[in-house]
Amino acid sequence: MQQNDILRQMCHKELAKADMTAICKNRGFSSRIASSVNLLEGSFLSSTGVQEVMDSLTRDEVVLLHYLKYLSRPVDVSAFSTIYGQEQPRYYNSTFNQRFKDVFNEVKKRLIRKGILLFAENKIMTHLSTRLERTLFDFPNEFHSCLPSIFNSGIHSPLPGENSTADLKQKLINDLKEAGGEGDPGGAGLLFSIQHGELLFVNRPFSMNEIRKWQRDGWQKALTKNKGGFFSYSPVISVMETVTYALSFLDEHEWIEPGQLEPILKVFCGNNPRNNPLEICEQGWQHGCLNRTVVDGRAVYRSAGPESEPGERPAPDKYLQLDARNQVMVDPAGMTLEDLEILAKISSFENEDSRLKAMPNIIRMGREMDRLQGDQLFDWLTSNIITYKKVAATVRKRMGKLIVHKGIMVARVRDVTLRVAIKQAFDDSSLVFLDDEHIAFAEDLAVAVAHVVQKSGHVVKMVKTRQQS
Repeated sequence: MQQNDILRQMCHKELAKADMTAICKNRGFSSRIASSVNLLEGSFLSSTGVQEVMDSLTRDEVVLLHYLKYLSRPVDVSAFSTIYGQEQPRYYNSTFNQRFKDVFNEVKKRLIRKGILLFAENKIMTHLSTRLERTLFDFPNEFHSCLPSIFNSGIHSPLPGENSTADLKQKLINDLKEAGGEGDPGGAGLLFSIQHGELLFVNRPFSMNEIRKWQRDGWQKALTKNKGGFFSYSPVISVMETVTYALSFLDEHEWIEPGQLEPILKVFCGNNPRNNPLEICEQGWQHGCLNRTVVDGRAVYRSAGPESEPGERPAPDKYLQLDARNQVMVDPAGMTLEDLEILAKISSFENEDSRLKAMPNIIRMGREMDRLQGDQLFDWLTSNIITYKKVAATVRKRMGKLIVHKGIMVARVRDVTLRVAIKQAFDDSSLVFLDDEHIAFAEDLAVAVAHVVQKSGHVVKMVKTRQQS
């Protein structure tokens, strides 16, 4: 059922006169609205009285409404049992109504009659035997912005906190030493490698998105490592998603103690005694997803942000040095990962004697020039390093001009599965997906592309263009 359908049915069929009177009293509607279902339907989603009702809710009720906001869909009455008393014991002969009637009564008194929750019977759900089973509850989208913070209060501290990104930068340095050359295409335990001049992270082009995905995957795996570990009863929302959502409501320099997550985990993930907030936060910190600091002897946490605040980034000359041959040598330990990503967007790399050497890449710089103009690192490189300065000048000179590429082949690939297989077989810089059917690549990759096509069970058909006279 859609929100408007639930609202219409609630006003016209579900509410008794006493319910309408209670809603209008709590929301501050006039007695005229209380006497007309049409007027109530037209007024219900207005902002009148919503903030006052929100301010009257308990902390558990605020968390529950955040849960409904996160789901963004109607739920049945069982979703409310985490705060309005547990459902009645499920005896062999007990019915759904017997188990949840007390929960429904509380929902009606605390949320429906206060005018912030919709409900209606979904008569299409004929496979469910009782009216209460078929009843859906929905928290209107129009009220989401009025929700108070999911936390009652935070702990304020200007300290930046600790993060494990330094471990990743040290891992890059160690991987360069271990590879000792161009890099190990197979990984062999290496997170970082260099292939065809491109810096890779877990065999994907280095980016902060790839870093964060890897960190979140590690956190999620740590929380679900075995059935005896941290396990969410919720079929929809994981512990990691719950904590990430909750921490998104913290203001700048605001932190929380792990214990403040307990009521949120209870509502979002079920009453699971194995969900230990302290251990969950520690795992998030160890995997780089959370920052940690100590305030008055207490460990507090917040979501990890950029390594440095705006305006506090390390100066490029602190981590980029010119060697005797005027080549740019990079010190990963002295820079932020965000700056390393910017450098990777406009550079090719080499592993020279276990040190990272950067060189301007005209193709990559051409793609990023517009987005990086005015960036501290980009401006410093193109002003102070002669090789980057020359390449940037060439890109600006060619910008807006039509460039004819030689040695380029175009493949027409209609099969979606085959397109995915080709994309997975090559890095992003080797192929250009022109539209839904065509892929461009260098002529020397033709044999490799054909091999992937044939391996996938498809046939390669070569078409030669006519030579222009």
